[in-house]
Amino acid sequence: MIAIIGVLIALLLPAIQAAREAARRTQCINKLKQIGLAVHNFHDTVNGLPPGCSVASRVNIVVFLMPFMELQSFQSMFCTSTGGVMEFDFDATNRWNDAARVPDKDKAAAGLSGWWCPSRRGASQGHSKAVGQAIGPCSDYAVPLIHNIDIPPETGDGRWAASYQPHQPRNPATDTKEWDYCEVDMAARFLGPLRVADYSAYKAAPRSNGAPDPEGNTWRPRDTMAWWQDGTSNQIIFGEKFIPEPVIALCNDPEGPGQTNNWRAADCSALRSDSYGVFRYARRPLRVDSSGWDPDSNNWRFTGFHQRNGYGFGSVHPGIVNFVFGDGSVKGIQVTTPDRLIALLTCVNDGNVVDLP
Repeated sequence: MIAIIGVLIALLLPAIQAAREAARRTQCINKLKQIGLAVHNFHDTVNGLPPGCSVASRVNIVVFLMPFMELQSFQSMFCTSTGGVMEFDFDATNRWNDAARVPDKDKAAAGLSGWWCPSRRGASQGHSKAVGQAIGPCSDYAVPLIHNIDIPPETGDGRWAASYQPHQPRNPATDTKEWDYCEVDMAARFLGPLRVADYSAYKAAPRSNGAPDPEGNTWRPRDTMAWWQDGTSNQIIFGEKFIPEPVIALCNDPEGPGQTNNWRAADCSALRSDSYGVFRYARRPLRVDSSGWDPDSNNWRFTGFHQRNGYGFGSVHPGIVNFVFGDGSVKGIQVTTPDRLIALLTCVNDGNVVDLP
């Protein structure tokens, strides 16, 4: 009898686990839908798309969307309001580390549970706990980045390359600095759905590197939905990001031994754009596991120029990664989907019709 019970339990456990994962995946999909809805509500209210990030304060899109996800109280912990206008010129890490402002970090991070996928993360992993460059609340969802050098060879018509143009003197046309996503002078090089904020005023003196120095609270949306020239149903705006299991809820130092840019893989603050907490490259393979992770260097070894060593999208769901599109629909894309197709669905104006596997 005991043997029979054991066999029954062995048969039932996988089914129970599968049912639980199906429920968690449904929650994950619903959270992506809420994020997509918040983007639409922001657009309707502010008459523009939410900025992927800002410059002066390096604040992420997560903060811009808070009022549209019933997170006004969370936003007030980090921002100030003057005359009803929310000001985002702040240092998110310092405010997160301020015990008077955030006395209970676990409780505070739970306020952003709408940005967690329950298949991957629970309350105990809601914020980064290791000392690093940008600790704070974490996110499992990211905006896709596509740079105008990420041209799938199948296009062949130069449409992406047409926007490749000189910018500031420090950024000649031959430069390939993909990490400058949150610099105003690099905005024309990025062809993804949610770009850096625009600004109506700049300080008299530029920064030492020659880049413009905007007045932080003069931000405004850079684009409207007309920016999504391929149509809302063909435009990815958020997806589940790949995080190697060993670094969940850990924000590592910027560089590991013999490696560069492992900070893009670390699970850093979702509030600060310089941590890449809510950005991932579109043209990277989709992943659903951490095989190949190098624990000695705390990094993933990619080939190619090192700016691309940052991570792409991925999940812990068997075989699929969820993305929310510009029309609000959420689609599970197979992990075997070529990265060039993810790039085409991210680029706003490539003109290609993509049939997903």
